[in-house]
Amino acid sequence: MKHVSASTIVLSAIAVGGALLFPTVSHAETITIDLVSLAPSSLTTVVNLDGTNLTGGAGQIGWDGSLAATGVNNPAPFNGTFDTYCIDLIHQIGFNTLYTYNIDPVAGAATGLSATQSTELSELYGADYSDTFLSDDNKAAFQLAIWNIIYDTDSSVSPGAGTFYAVSGFDPSAIVTANLWLSTLNAAVEDTNLVALVGTSPTPGAQDQIFIVPGTMVPLPKPVVGGSIMLASLGLMQWKRRRTA
Repeated sequence: MKHVSASTIVLSAIAVGGALLFPTVSHAETITIDLVSLAPSSLTTVVNLDGTNLTGGAGQIGWDGSLAATGVNNPAPFNGTFDTYCIDLIHQIGFNTLYTYNIDPVAGAATGLSATQSTELSELYGADYSDTFLSDDNKAAFQLAIWNIIYDTDSSVSPGAGTFYAVSGFDPSAIVTANLWLSTLNAAVEDTNLVALVGTSPTPGAQDQIFIVPGTMVPLPKPVVGGSIMLASLGLMQWKRRRTA
């Protein structure tokens, strides 16, 4: 979760294609992009990290990397509008500010994430990312699941569960959905090509993001889960970075 002022936000999501293609993103690239949207937009949810309650919001982050918006000729696919999810709750981002990012592997020194965390994020994207396009509530649940993978070691965001969990302001269905996705990570049958956007400016660095390279998702069958699921919205949140090995 990220603590935010009226002008500061944190977000999450991305657009993908349906065919299996080779990645077109180089890990050596640097991009400059403009934050343009957050969905859902609520900033009043409360979560707990390591015993401390944090208030903010959580959702899908929209960016514009076009020449008109940034004055920079960014490489494709960052030279237009695209979406990401947050993987860094120690820094901040806000509207009306240009941010510079390096493109890096999800796991490694640049992000502080382990190979296991990278694999779990890939499984989450492979099995459940497509559901985020169904509603803003799904986007919020997806972000909550991402944060749990990064900041906790269990498979639950329910109140009181582990070192990271929801406290208030969440629709119960969002918690149910996030928990379902977390509990079925090993059942994912799709793979994705993910990259990290690691903030370098403004100082001390923009909030790190995760991006799925368009056209790299393998369209394999998705495991069937019984019962219908309702989803809910979250908001932006700021935390201290807690990376597990």
